[in-house]
Amino acid sequence: MFLCSEAGQNHILETLDEEDIDRVVIASCSPKHHGEIFKNCIEKRLNPFMWEMANIREQCSWVHPDMAHGTRKAHALIRGAIEKVKHHEPIGSIEVPVNREVLVIGAGIAGMHASLEMADKDFKVYLVEKEAAIGGNMTRLGRTFPTDDCSMCTVSPIMNKVSSHPNIEIFTSSEVVERSGRPGDYRLTIKIHPRYVDVDKCTSCGLCTEKCPVTIPSKYDLGLSETKAIHTPFDQSVPNAAFIEEEFCLKLNEDRCGICQKVCPVDAIDFNQSTVLKEVRVGAIIVATGYEQMDLSGTEYNFEHPDVITGMELERMITPAGPTSGKIICPSDGRIPNKVTFIQCAGSRDRRHKEYCSNICCMYSIKNAMIVRAKIPDAEINMCYIDIRAGGRRYEEYYRKFREKNVRMILGRPSEIMDSPDGKLFFDVFDKATEKPLRIGSDLIVLATALEPSEGTRKMAEVLNIPYGFDDFLSPLHVKIAPVDTTTKGIFIAGTAQAPKSIQESIVDADAAASRATTLLKNDTATIDLTTAVIDPLKCTGCGLCEEACNYNAIIPDGNVFTVVDIACKGCGKCVSVCPEDAIEIRHLTREELRAQVDGILSVDPDSIIAYSTETCGYNAADIAGTNRMEYPPTVKMVKLPCAGRLGVDDLLYPFDKGAKGVLVFACPVGLCHYIDGTQTASEKVREAKRILDERGIDSNRLRFVEILTPAGGMYKKVCTEMSEFVFGRESQEVSP
Repeated sequence: MFLCSEAGQNHILETLDEEDIDRVVIASCSPKHHGEIFKNCIEKRLNPFMWEMANIREQCSWVHPDMAHGTRKAHALIRGAIEKVKHHEPIGSIEVPVNREVLVIGAGIAGMHASLEMADKDFKVYLVEKEAAIGGNMTRLGRTFPTDDCSMCTVSPIMNKVSSHPNIEIFTSSEVVERSGRPGDYRLTIKIHPRYVDVDKCTSCGLCTEKCPVTIPSKYDLGLSETKAIHTPFDQSVPNAAFIEEEFCLKLNEDRCGICQKVCPVDAIDFNQSTVLKEVRVGAIIVATGYEQMDLSGTEYNFEHPDVITGMELERMITPAGPTSGKIICPSDGRIPNKVTFIQCAGSRDRRHKEYCSNICCMYSIKNAMIVRAKIPDAEINMCYIDIRAGGRRYEEYYRKFREKNVRMILGRPSEIMDSPDGKLFFDVFDKATEKPLRIGSDLIVLATALEPSEGTRKMAEVLNIPYGFDDFLSPLHVKIAPVDTTTKGIFIAGTAQAPKSIQESIVDADAAASRATTLLKNDTATIDLTTAVIDPLKCTGCGLCEEACNYNAIIPDGNVFTVVDIACKGCGKCVSVCPEDAIEIRHLTREELRAQVDGILSVDPDSIIAYSTETCGYNAADIAGTNRMEYPPTVKMVKLPCAGRLGVDDLLYPFDKGAKGVLVFACPVGLCHYIDGTQTASEKVREAKRILDERGIDSNRLRFVEILTPAGGMYKKVCTEMSEFVFGRESQEVSP
């Protein structure tokens, strides 16, 4: 029986009913997975904070295959949880107002769908897009698989619906630069860059573009055509108004020209526009920042050659309104290609570039190959592939249709693409299907380039304090059971901001994110647990160090002492570590609880290394190590913290006083701390504790401070192994390599 199952939860409730129990310890999987399930179960009988969880799966049985060592560690973790929970006290809650407005970042297909879902439910939506028009990558496509619909015919009505919806306010050429507040009441600063054109006045007549003397490559057409320094983003763009690309404008850079302003018949050009900062308050945030294609310049793919193009560049050619009016040509000289080769996984599934599969490349290349066949019936078409992945609804039928189009399939990854003396391209490849080496010549090579998060996604993650993976895609709270939630309540992710996805999958994501946001914002108030700091007025001397340390203005003067504003407090505990009088506690992790957990662990296994870990980065990294079955020494026992900044010097020295053989501190990297600067505070405390250890004659290398990211399970294993070998010696570590 699994405790997280309905039967398991009923067993817990029956036991609580039958026995005189006022505290509970659950020994099972990570609280990141089913912690809320157990909390919801236990609070039917007890205060929801009168329990503790011992992680004996991800951080024990999955990483310690030796049963004796694993069992001893499990015993120690459970004993630590038991001793800690003895000191738990009931924690109350308060009702706080909820702002029923929503911020959506990114106006591609996912962002637009999420906005419409929220707006149709009568929520006010702020839609922020970094480009000069909404629509995202879908506006560049010719057709969409597996139905071969016209992409613009599909997306254009959605763009118009978004722009005309009374509950949606659009900010183009904009970015979010700052976030503060709490779930249900976030404050965000939007930086609106000038477009130097009044959108309300501009009629998109095109006269300014016609007269502008500065010609530049078209960003929308990916350099396959030219435009002017002032232009409308694309036909049917929303807003359908021109904008000036500042870096190319003679008037803005050299104070000359200005012809666009002179010829504009509606006086829409405004060179006096400047950057505007706008603050909005919202209850929830949906991040849908989209994707871009990996730049393969300088690689074996010879991307610098004009006749080596990306799948998206071919999409622009295919489009009737595109740069070639629907003709497929060799960009070098404009001729119709007789030999076209598609190369799959260009940059994807490759340890030198991107290790992950880009998900949609097989299907869009299949679609484009069929279009090439229709437009150039006599062309020789090749496709080099590793696998064909056609896993969606109607995808297999689509693939079978493609196999009837006389496309030569070559099972192999090409070598370097080279130029032949006659100006054509060629490469060598070993076809695993026929077990023959081949030399393939081509007039046009189309790369299915790796998809990666759009520029600025990582920066946005840092602004919003949400995690991202080793691949820079945004990380969900749980990839299976919470796929659009993040570790920060009230912030959700959708579409290709999270991973490479099809249009269909992105829309499903958007609807899910909107649904999750609706759940949070459906009422005018929300319940906030008082897992906050509390100051003892009898101990407080009014020194003000806590107020200075708090990044959330949650500590304010109250006469000669200080008090905590519960609504503003994040419960990070940094104020605890800086208080010289021990006058502050955080209700969900008091000094007594922290030290009791250490005592419990050491009572079972004195030869332990205590690993203080942040509940986000450090704890998650340990869980990922467990999920991937990365073995490391069982001597390391974790103690979870809200933030490394919670640790004072006394907390760092306490395990040594009780006989621990070492202490690790796993903190979020500087700049990525979920509480802004807790990492720096902890680092300072570790330096001071090391100095004291040296004075006591204890090797200070037994205390180690480590900055670690959520996905760094391998790094967690490495650090634990190194520390254990340093303390105990390699020969005592019974862990397989």
